[in-house]
Amino acid sequence: MQASQRREVHILIGCADAREIGGSFIEAVGDVQQAYADRGVAVELHALRTPGTFVTPDLVEDLRGIIMATQRARTSGIVRYVVHVQTHGEIEVGEHSGPCGLQRLRVVAGSKFNCGMLGATGVGLEMERLLLTRAPAIDSEEAIRTLLRDRYAHDGFLAGDWIRSIDDLRTHARLQKGVLRRALDRDPGLRALGVEITAGIQDYGKQDYIRVDGDEHGVTFWDECYVRLRERTAALPADHPDVADRTRAQAPAAGLFAMGDIRASRGLAAAWHAQTHGKPAAEFGPNTIFALAGGAFDVPAMPFGPYTLAGFFYGVVHLHLHDWIVMGNDAAQAARMLRKLIGDPIVELIRETHDVAFAPIAADQVRRV
Repeated sequence: MQASQRREVHILIGCADAREIGGSFIEAVGDVQQAYADRGVAVELHALRTPGTFVTPDLVEDLRGIIMATQRARTSGIVRYVVHVQTHGEIEVGEHSGPCGLQRLRVVAGSKFNCGMLGATGVGLEMERLLLTRAPAIDSEEAIRTLLRDRYAHDGFLAGDWIRSIDDLRTHARLQKGVLRRALDRDPGLRALGVEITAGIQDYGKQDYIRVDGDEHGVTFWDECYVRLRERTAALPADHPDVADRTRAQAPAAGLFAMGDIRASRGLAAAWHAQTHGKPAAEFGPNTIFALAGGAFDVPAMPFGPYTLAGFFYGVVHLHLHDWIVMGNDAAQAARMLRKLIGDPIVELIRETHDVAFAPIAADQVRRV
């Protein structure tokens, strides 16, 4: 990077839903990154993916790790940090002439595009049932509370407490933005960096992104990516995978645990999965990989958060995903990720009960294939 170049680090906090990303989306992001580079702005993008886009303490730590690593690595200049808190659903927007306020939005009830974590408490209850019926040492609700306290540092119950449902998609992203804002403001190491936070809802059917934060911080890199996505998909036929697969019910081929700094990890995972299963390599489309991504997935001593565990359970039980790719930047990192997974009591119970296979791979090796 030239010394005169400005630098922006954009961090997406998004859902694990397989329809979030496809080939056109990745290309659109690349187009906008190049446009920014032509204007002298270097853009770096990270993604933290957790079902329901809940801002939990483990996610805040992931975010802090990305920002601190950037601060340590920079040699000069000021870095602009922008975090995008994004959920998804089918949204109808009333007529308006100004910025889109929440009062003009309506969520289409029961839509296949709505986030599955509207029913997160139900998923939590299913997990409790699994623990009570299949875990040898868990024979009561008090035993579950003890597990959560001793292993995950949570004092309370699993369903409805540790894992809660989204109340309303229209307010959820804005609420989580507020949770994150308060967490960053309490951290003296982050407060001085002026981290900006946006909040929005992605609508798969319309290829749209609706800001729900009053357009605070103006139009950002992430908003421009959606403008470019709509331009790209508008030129595609209705049966193109980037249109058809993005707008059907979620039915991915595999699950993915990935480090948050691996660019296009879903595309790499899809290519590896196709090659491993003897399928022809095809252009990467949406609805292929259900992805969980974090910055501390390679730290065995740090427990997984509630929505990562709920997402893994949901993917296995409700999306019938028995093949899970564990992707690190290199082989050593992938091995640490695998060690963390098999060392987690809830993950291991789900894996054993439902015959799940973990496949550790290195992103740098997949790129060379």
